[in-house]
Amino acid sequence: HKFSKEGSKQALLNLTQDPEK
Repeated sequence: HKFSKEGSKQALLNLTQDPEK
């Protein structure tokens, strides 16, 4: 499903742009 593609992108962005972690 498309969540696999967009979800992975969002996950990477979230992990990369998470200043509290």
